[in-house]
Amino acid sequence: MKEYLNEPVFSDSNDWPIVKLNENKKHFHEAIKIAAMEKIKSRYSTEEDLIKAIKKTIESEKYSLEKGEEKYSSKLNFWKNIENDISEILINDYTKIEKIIFDIIDYYLESTTGDFSISHYNFAKKSGSYLLSRLLYPSSIPYTDVLIDDEVKLKERIQIYGSIEKIKSLIKKGVVVLLPTHFSNLDSVVLAWATDFLGMPAFLYAAGTNLFTSKFWNYTLSRIGTYKVDRNKKNIIYLITLDAYLKEIIRWGCNTTFYPNGGRSKNGSIEKNIKKGLLSSALSAQEEIFKKNGICGEKIFFVPITINYPFVLEAPIFAKQCLKKFLEDENEELIDINQEESYDLYDKILSIASFTKRFFMDESIFSLYFGEPIDIFGNQVNEIGKSFYNDTPISVYNSLMEDKEKYFKSDSHLKLLEKKIIEEQWKGTKILACHLVAYAAFLILKKLMLTGEKKIIYSEIQNYHINYYEIFENFKNLRETALKIKNENLGEVEKKLYDTDTEKIMQTAIEELGAYHSVKPLKKTEEGDFCCKDLGLLIYYSNRLSHYFEIFENFLI
Repeated sequence: MKEYLNEPVFSDSNDWPIVKLNENKKHFHEAIKIAAMEKIKSRYSTEEDLIKAIKKTIESEKYSLEKGEEKYSSKLNFWKNIENDISEILINDYTKIEKIIFDIIDYYLESTTGDFSISHYNFAKKSGSYLLSRLLYPSSIPYTDVLIDDEVKLKERIQIYGSIEKIKSLIKKGVVVLLPTHFSNLDSVVLAWATDFLGMPAFLYAAGTNLFTSKFWNYTLSRIGTYKVDRNKKNIIYLITLDAYLKEIIRWGCNTTFYPNGGRSKNGSIEKNIKKGLLSSALSAQEEIFKKNGICGEKIFFVPITINYPFVLEAPIFAKQCLKKFLEDENEELIDINQEESYDLYDKILSIASFTKRFFMDESIFSLYFGEPIDIFGNQVNEIGKSFYNDTPISVYNSLMEDKEKYFKSDSHLKLLEKKIIEEQWKGTKILACHLVAYAAFLILKKLMLTGEKKIIYSEIQNYHINYYEIFENFKNLRETALKIKNENLGEVEKKLYDTDTEKIMQTAIEELGAYHSVKPLKKTEEGDFCCKDLGLLIYYSNRLSHYFEIFENFLI
């Protein structure tokens, strides 16, 4: 990587937008409260409707908290007090109704907003670097290279490519919204390390409340640029407050990160549908910025990102869901078989030993693709933030102001943005040999199940031997196709796939498949063939290439 790409965008971290926002949190909250209240009043025009909305919010919150543990008692007391207040209100007492709504908005803001600290951020950065370096470069533990800086090690193990110079330039021209794929809980750590390594300022992150369950994580995450999003809350007051929050952080010029698919991918593929609410909030923020500041208002730039892993630590959690979905698609009921129970004690000991050895000795490589930035209309932009449609300059300000019908907020436009974001994430996929070999084996098992007695085959699938030659032929054809995909600029391929020794590539790929899992998808037999020990896991890893399946399907043998 060119060294100048590591130059910081801001020479002083005190100039980061996230720092300035934190210093002015009171004004930030006041702006959100006013915006949220206006939206709520426009939605509920009468006092009766406002009271109904408050009561529905109380009911949903109390129901959720009463199922929880004792630690939620203070929150439950808040809602009981709100319930008492609303029961005493007279229908014409609009001032008190408004005060109650402000109290609820305040409550939601306090539970959403973090308290960014540069010192905590720097500590988390060092801790994250240490964690990743041990995961990706663990052989350093027993050897002399412990003296090598973690950042130097990670530079070798996390490959970064894409429109980096342009994105860094755009950070000073407007507001950058990163839209990464989401496979693992490591995503935020990897992305935070990469953006910091590239000299970008700290980004705000939306994080699910499930990550804040302990006091330690609640304290730590709240101080390194995250804000909480409760995906289970569906009441209107919360959703309006969250929408106002997202708009305001963008209006304050804070660069932020959304996982457009919401949670982690459950099947190993890049999801084809994204959560349009987050995009919609960003579009509304752009409109408000232009209305307030005119043509000089900052533009918003969306940046799709693809994170490529050879393994996902949480994959075994999702493996059974992958298997269930596959059998449902084939109109078969899932037979309740605990695959690991079929192992004998010796097999289990070997699995644990294998996991331990891999954790301390194996080396892995991750990669991140920073895609081409686009504006709110899906147009390409250059380094200074100017938009182009088919090489013709476009004024986003004029397009938005002239959009009397608000097409840019319509479902049709959101679907267009969704399509462009996903296509760019697909383009950033790095085809890995270990995923290719997973798909090569899955093709054989899929054909077997399509042509045979499925239930019988599934019940014996853990011991079904896959002929080495069959996998090799599939892998060879898939590898050739992967190189064509690269030549047509539809994706990337890892360096080893250019090796002319296909058999050597495949052997290495099988070793890498399911690294760090105690049960690997494919296990070598004494005869030199392979048997599938976890069909769900095999499906999960093959799904990483699912957007290429139509191209690959001709190679089913």
